[in-house]
Amino acid sequence: ANLLLELIAGRPDPFAGAQQVTESVRRLGLYNTFIAVPYDLEPDPRYLSTYATPANQQTELSTNPDSSMQTTVSDMGQLLALLFQCTAGEGYLLEASSGALTQAECRAIIDVMAHNDIDAFIEEGVPPGIPVAHKHGWVGETHGDAGIVQLEEHPYVFVVALHRPGWLLWEESTAIIKAMSALVYAHFADPLAYSAETLRRQPPAIPTIAPTPGLPMAVVNNTGGAGLTLRESPGGAEIVILPEGSLVFLSNEPPAQQGGLEWRKVQLLGNLSGWAVADFLQAQ
Repeated sequence: ANLLLELIAGRPDPFAGAQQVTESVRRLGLYNTFIAVPYDLEPDPRYLSTYATPANQQTELSTNPDSSMQTTVSDMGQLLALLFQCTAGEGYLLEASSGALTQAECRAIIDVMAHNDIDAFIEEGVPPGIPVAHKHGWVGETHGDAGIVQLEEHPYVFVVALHRPGWLLWEESTAIIKAMSALVYAHFADPLAYSAETLRRQPPAIPTIAPTPGLPMAVVNNTGGAGLTLRESPGGAEIVILPEGSLVFLSNEPPAQQGGLEWRKVQLLGNLSGWAVADFLQAQ
């Protein structure tokens, strides 16, 4: 993986490649996905060691994510959907790549992923003969799989990640993901697999972030996908980059002027605070 990051950077610097990957997925609107520190390396002071994202700023639920690299099932699902659209010569992925990616190359990517045969996870819940282009991954307490099931009548994307604090048993995760995959396959392959009553059920509400008492909220906006730098003081040292769509709280401290710009002090969940350019903060 680190050699691939060096190829992306065009020089023997996997950190530069990681930065390019992060910037690329941001341009696709995937603000919860980043690589800050490549695999098994120590942070490099020339680069950020982590990023604040809308997902990792939530406190209702934590899966103990690695501060060096993160993603979400939603981001991976959107990325695979964009990749599949690209194979048909459609979608935003081709537009965002500005000619650097072709329809044939998208097809080749999916073909390579279809050779990932582990006889577990999504594959195990799909009948033999149905191609599954997927990328699996696991650590001690989190197991996941992200794939495109190439069902001829109705291809679909399915992404799942299971987490158990401390340790997740392989025999449990494979059985659960297999069962989930089989249900999803039945949903698309057999229109009678679910009753009308089941299909009408609404999923449980996702908890929302409550504002800190007395502090209004704002969202990072109009950065063109580059994100907004949070600094220790107006124009000062960089703390983190806040991705487009990040939620922040506006401090009661008066705005400051520096470098011809207006700065606002903001607070993130987890008590991280700093200064950011006010033009890129949209009050909620």
